[in-house]
Amino acid sequence: MPTYMRRNPNGSGYEFRRGVPKALQAEIGKTEIKEVLGSKFSDACRKCNQLAAETDRLFEDARAKLRSAATQKQNKRPYHDFYSKLRVIDRVTPELTEQLKAYWESMVDAADVQRRETGFEHLPQEEISSAQQEILPMLRQAWARGDASAFIPSLHQTLHLRGYRLAEQLISSDDEKRLAMALVRSHIKGIQLIEARDAGEDPPVVVTAQPLSSGMSLSGDSIETSNAAADALMLSKVVSHFLATWPKNKKEMLKKHSFLLNAFLEVVGDLPVTSLRQAHVNEFFRLLQRLPPRWQDARRQQKISLRDLAAQDHPTVISPVTFTDAYKASFWVSPDKTDTFDRYVD
Repeated sequence: MPTYMRRNPNGSGYEFRRGVPKALQAEIGKTEIKEVLGSKFSDACRKCNQLAAETDRLFEDARAKLRSAATQKQNKRPYHDFYSKLRVIDRVTPELTEQLKAYWESMVDAADVQRRETGFEHLPQEEISSAQQEILPMLRQAWARGDASAFIPSLHQTLHLRGYRLAEQLISSDDEKRLAMALVRSHIKGIQLIEARDAGEDPPVVVTAQPLSSGMSLSGDSIETSNAAADALMLSKVVSHFLATWPKNKKEMLKKHSFLLNAFLEVVGDLPVTSLRQAHVNEFFRLLQRLPPRWQDARRQQKISLRDLAAQDHPTVISPVTFTDAYKASFWVSPDKTDTFDRYVD
């Protein structure tokens, strides 16, 4: 499912939801942008991608206005925003193209495996197949004609999500078109993989390069990450950073956060944070609600994993009140109420 697209709470279709960065809320006049996308998955995907590009421009225009106002006030403090933190790609090499293709293909593979392991709980298989059948002719036409201009917005969104942006001189260049064509080829390959699995086959997934890693470098109190291709921001590093920066005078809450976040890390695995999705959080919450009271003691006594403990038939489990007030609330609360752990999770 595209970024910023969610099911409507009433289950009648899909909606676009994107939070407005705090620094831009006064300028834009909103804290969140919401739009109804309709009930048809393929149409909702297209509209969601359009809104993602439009809100990107909206945010950048707002940032430009703020920068202009700051300049007029002779405020020489550097203004940091998302776009300025993106690593600039000023040269498109064959290695970069292969890394982008490997990233896309590995993400398609991982997402499809996850959907099958959960029985397509969050996205019905019929909707996926319908969307594929609608977009595949567009992809094949783009490849046949050598014109991937319709997929250039998807290219930029992919790069932005990985922490990169193309240099200004590469916009509308042949290099940009080549990257878009690489994305089209990878998309076709991904659909062919899913179709083969739908037919009961299990073709091998061969990734010929190291997937494009995160190029984001967060400043201030955030985690600093390397621009090196092999250096990805992992969940374990985020958890360690979060716990290390927790106020020392709040020891009880630190203890609660520590065992809960490390339990989350155990359940979902040490993934790159860009691979985390709401489905991982939902899975963790469902597992917590199958655990018995004083589950930490039971786990230590039996010396088993959380998944094995949750799989047992317990006469009583933790109460809904305990789950909501102690576990769920703790998972989202932050030290200063403004910088939450979930900002690292899509």
